[in-house]
Amino acid sequence: MNIWPVEPEFFRKVAIMCLMAALSLPVQAGVEGEWQVVGVLNVIARIKGKSVTTTDRDQGPYRVVFKPEGMAFRMLDSKTSLLTGEWMQQARRFCVKLDRTSVNDFVAAIEKVEQARSGLAVAMTPLKTTLTGTRKPDGSIEGTLKIQAKAVFPAFGSAAAKMSLNYRFTGSMGKPAP
Repeated sequence: MNIWPVEPEFFRKVAIMCLMAALSLPVQAGVEGEWQVVGVLNVIARIKGKSVTTTDRDQGPYRVVFKPEGMAFRMLDSKTSLLTGEWMQQARRFCVKLDRTSVNDFVAAIEKVEQARSGLAVAMTPLKTTLTGTRKPDGSIEGTLKIQAKAVFPAFGSAAAKMSLNYRFTGSMGKPAP
């Protein structure tokens, strides 16, 4: 005698439909692991109403590591850690809160490159940084590192310049993070 107003076969069908619906939901791929990234760096300096832009193509390759333990982030060139921080991901989008000390060191290295390129001494102070990106459906990542900085060129007196460093990158999965 069946005490349920609905046949047990009905419950089996509902359970199978729920399982099929759950399995057909799109899977959000994470960014954990090691990536090889390359990109374009634009440096824009504005001082006293004038603007100068330099573009460096083919910056990289850099290693970018998203570790699940402590959500640690590292961006490295062949030998040195360039930037560190903590990352988070929501769906396919990720963002990184960069460590202030690593940003200061990174900007100091860029100061040296800009001084060598222009022959002008420059002192830069980072003001705002963002590193955001997206995991693409094809499995790659793309993103942007933006650093807004105040710069002083002693050759131009004490007038402060505004500098924007924008690094647009794409990456493919390398070996898994250690």
